[in-house]
Amino acid sequence: MLSVMRGAARARLTSICTAAAAAAVVVAFAAPASADPVQGAFAGMDDSTKSSVKIKKGTTKKDLTTGLLKLKVKGTGQVLLTYCIEINTRAKKVDYWESDWGQTTLGGKAKHVNWILHNSYPFIGLGELAQKAGLDAAPSQPDAVAGTQAAIWHYSDGHDMRLGENKPVVEKIYTYLTGAANTGLENEPAPTLSLSPDAVSGEPGKVLGPIQVTTSAKQVNVTLADAPDGAKLLGPDKETEVTTAKNGDKLWVSIPKDAEDGSAKITADVTAKVSPGRVFKSKEKSQTLILADSDEVKAHDEVNVSWAKVPTPTPGSSSEQVCEPNAGVKITLTNEGDADAEFTIEYGDKTDTETVKPGESKVGVVPVDEDTAYKITVKSGDYVKVHEGVLNCLKDEPSPSPSEPGSGGDLPKTGLNNLTLYLGIGVALFVAGALLLLAVRRRARSEA
Repeated sequence: MLSVMRGAARARLTSICTAAAAAAVVVAFAAPASADPVQGAFAGMDDSTKSSVKIKKGTTKKDLTTGLLKLKVKGTGQVLLTYCIEINTRAKKVDYWESDWGQTTLGGKAKHVNWILHNSYPFIGLGELAQKAGLDAAPSQPDAVAGTQAAIWHYSDGHDMRLGENKPVVEKIYTYLTGAANTGLENEPAPTLSLSPDAVSGEPGKVLGPIQVTTSAKQVNVTLADAPDGAKLLGPDKETEVTTAKNGDKLWVSIPKDAEDGSAKITADVTAKVSPGRVFKSKEKSQTLILADSDEVKAHDEVNVSWAKVPTPTPGSSSEQVCEPNAGVKITLTNEGDADAEFTIEYGDKTDTETVKPGESKVGVVPVDEDTAYKITVKSGDYVKVHEGVLNCLKDEPSPSPSEPGSGGDLPKTGLNNLTLYLGIGVALFVAGALLLLAVRRRARSEA
């Protein structure tokens, strides 16, 4: 907000336009949304620009003092200059803020006032003004300001210069600024800038965001402040480090996985030259002010970024076949994280759940049938492990060797086995008898 104190110097009608006041409020408009509004104090007329003009409205004639007025911005000491509108309203010691042209009494004539500000002193130099207005030489500052202020009043308050009663150079400037060349000029807004949301948070080791950039400027400077080593400010692709951004960009912050809990700030800044023609009004009845010259203004915004480690479980499992005291598969559940791990154990159509505290483990045996393939699935969040195998607890016994023929063994006597034995005995007796008969015959021959 801006405080302006009206000076007492006036002609017959007190109407000095406070040039400084308008310029000061321009700075307030350009100030960041997060900063306190800029304030300024009236610092008197710039005597080097002081003059007067003779004007009229209908049959009413007025001789008015003209000149740029100074406004000293609080906190910086910067002095800004303005012209004014509304001849019959005094500027008071009140706060000012930027307003739309539509909130003034100018209506459709606002663009013509804005054109004057862009085509006269002090926005352009005295030499350039002389060329535009068809002067033989550059005018003095007081003459340039007088002709310009009279031209502004022509549109803002309907007052015409009393031609032939003013200095010729002043009348030429007035005639040029109110002539055919003045086709009007729409007002150019000051740069705007905002980051949203106001804050983002997450875990270290992840990319935090997005932070949306909204600005009327072509480009803004962005930085990551108070961040730990390894932290990066990334552009829309989440990979490239950036120092500038444009309207619509989404920014991201990469925080190292090993970073301690903490916070940082993303800042965005833009500095732009604001053209003259900014309009400033007061909540109270006070003269409306307009910026006489261009000025650099800054827009700023910032977002807080914080991160903290979130306790997470680290589940694990292993399996082992056991036969004593109960046959089955022993499942061991482990948790090396810093939060409880919730497990689900699935076997066939059976499901069980277990909770394992950080740094602890749990053991259980899943009953499994002998010589049967098993499949036990252990789950915990994204963790999944399948334990498969075949349980083999009963030892295999060796088979008995087959018995030798005639040894009896343990095999049962069958008809086939007895028959084989009897046939064997008969053949043996037959062979023995034949051998004995042969021997007797050989002996008889030898005796003969």
